[in-house]
Amino acid sequence: PGPLARLAQCPPSPLPLPHQLCPHGTFPLRPSAQHTPPHMARGWGALLVCALLWPWAAPQRTWMRDDSAAIGGLTLLQLTLPGSHNSGNGPSLGADQIWPDKDVWAEFQRHAARRGRAWVQRSAFDAAFLPWNVNQDAELAQQLEAGLRFFHLKLCNFNARGAAFLLQRVHHCHRGYTGPALLHLLSDVRQFLKTHPSELVVLGLNNFEGSFDTEAHKALARALVNFFAPPQGGPALITPQDLGTTPVRELLKADRR
Repeated sequence: PGPLARLAQCPPSPLPLPHQLCPHGTFPLRPSAQHTPPHMARGWGALLVCALLWPWAAPQRTWMRDDSAAIGGLTLLQLTLPGSHNSGNGPSLGADQIWPDKDVWAEFQRHAARRGRAWVQRSAFDAAFLPWNVNQDAELAQQLEAGLRFFHLKLCNFNARGAAFLLQRVHHCHRGYTGPALLHLLSDVRQFLKTHPSELVVLGLNNFEGSFDTEAHKALARALVNFFAPPQGGPALITPQDLGTTPVRELLKADRR
């Protein structure tokens, strides 16, 4: 199997950072006599090497197909998918549209005023602070091409309460700064799945800032189902029952991706 398939075969662990790179089955849950600091150091070293070599690695756009023999019999709950945190915090993260409830500039101004510090212009603050919030050097479409299959999106809803729910009015949001509209991000996912029928994608949505009341959550769920419905050119969604019971090869065969 390729490197991403070997990672995927590692059973999921609550530990976000492994002590070793799972050569024998699972990430250890805690240090022990068998997993001493040298093992941890080797794991960190291997992760660092992978990170440094990643930009020069060949695209992994079809690794699930290429390594289907290794992962096809596993369910999604048995896989550890490569993914990104704050997936929308790419180069396009910007200050053109600020989510006011999380506006760090306004918060900074309040703290500065209490301490008698000088007022700072918004443009100067954003120029200094915004780059520290960019977590990814590639947009979501490029992350898909690189082999990532899990994406973490933190949503803020700019739709007015009671108005029509539009995906272009929902954005990835981080500390007030906004990335691409959810409509754009989902379009990238749908297009990738349409042209790569051997791959599947998992989206993790959270935060839900703004007018995300019960009705807005229901509207978001309906919009997601409709957006990926086969008549729109996308695959069917994976059901909760599939997660722990249906092998990956069966999900792909049924075009639930």
